[in-house]
Amino acid sequence: MNKLYEGFNRFEKVVLGVIMCMLIIMGFVQVLFRFVLEMSLAWAVELMTFLMIWVAYLGASAATNERKHIIVSMFVDLLPKRLRIGFTVFSQILWLACSIAMAYLGWDITMNYIDRGAVTLGGQYPYWCASIAIPISMALMAIRVVVLIVHTLRGERDVISQEEKIREEMDK
Repeated sequence: MNKLYEGFNRFEKVVLGVIMCMLIIMGFVQVLFRFVLEMSLAWAVELMTFLMIWVAYLGASAATNERKHIIVSMFVDLLPKRLRIGFTVFSQILWLACSIAMAYLGWDITMNYIDRGAVTLGGQYPYWCASIAIPISMALMAIRVVVLIVHTLRGERDVISQEEKIREEMDK
């Protein structure tokens, strides 16, 4: 199971890298067309917007796996270890609930776009191609939060105080 999970993490990073490269290339081409040829590529701007949405949501999912989301733990770090674990798990359960709610609402929005056949003006891209990033990424984030909860309960993650982190760094 760990190999599958790590394989998916690598795949997700590759997809994010490819999308970022596409954004850079398309942005460069758009600037050339706009300022050298004095014409804009509406389809490129729309496609770049869709890709930015995917990068933002997939990036949030990847950040969850690497524990890169902002966590304000100043007060929790002052608590004894058992209480710190309890508060951490509680906050992760709230995070899980929010992820599930966003996945559900994102799915609802996506289905609404599909039912209406909504498309962009310039490139005629279906809006659901961008909005589907929300339920997919939030579902992935929910899975990752469950993994974080398990790790926290085992004492493996998110339970070390700032002081303990500093001591560990100084011991190295």
